[in-house]
Amino acid sequence: MFIVLLNMILSSIVLIVLLCLALFLTAAAIALIIISLVRSSKAKKQNRKTRKVGLWVGIAMLVIPWVMFGFAVCFVKITDITTNRWKFDRAVVAQAVVDKDADTLYGMMATDILDDNNLTTDDLEDFLDQCDIENDSPEDMKKYTSFESLGEPLDPEGNHYRPDGNRFSYEMFYVNDDGDRVYMEGILYDAKDSGNVGIHYIEFLTKDPETRKYSTAAEFGEKSHH
Repeated sequence: MFIVLLNMILSSIVLIVLLCLALFLTAAAIALIIISLVRSSKAKKQNRKTRKVGLWVGIAMLVIPWVMFGFAVCFVKITDITTNRWKFDRAVVAQAVVDKDADTLYGMMATDILDDNNLTTDDLEDFLDQCDIENDSPEDMKKYTSFESLGEPLDPEGNHYRPDGNRFSYEMFYVNDDGDRVYMEGILYDAKDSGNVGIHYIEFLTKDPETRKYSTAAEFGEKSHH
């Protein structure tokens, strides 16, 4: 998990460095080309020949960095494809949950889990029908999707912030005024098995008003035993 995250961070850093280098060299190349053209124009008026070294160097400085950046971007994208990486988007996932959009959620599920358990979109619709999800205001959506701590998760205004790892878990707290919540887990990356990538398990938990303990009211998928 740590190695996967480290590789993603290093890839991002390399792309940012190459982009900054390309922008800097582009500015320098444009300046060099302008200077070369001005000198060439002056020399032409004075019937003098001048070598256009600056012009060709400027063009090279303009083209080569962007070609390198393009190759780097393609390499990262190809690497993502060949290593079966899924980019988990909290906003899309949370919106699909509050909208009870079975088709969208089903498309995010790991196909191995669906096949092994013979699960269909109808099964997911049945699960969502059992989920009492009412809190879907802009503030609620911010709480569900924020990448920073907004307070204790068991408070109505709090959330559950956790940096995503390869084996991720994600929780939406206080999906209704009774304090119920949605929990899900899955895999973001698997170099050997693309069918293992995606959401593995979704659970709707209700809160007992007296004991304040949670219990499973509905579930979909296959929960990890790790």
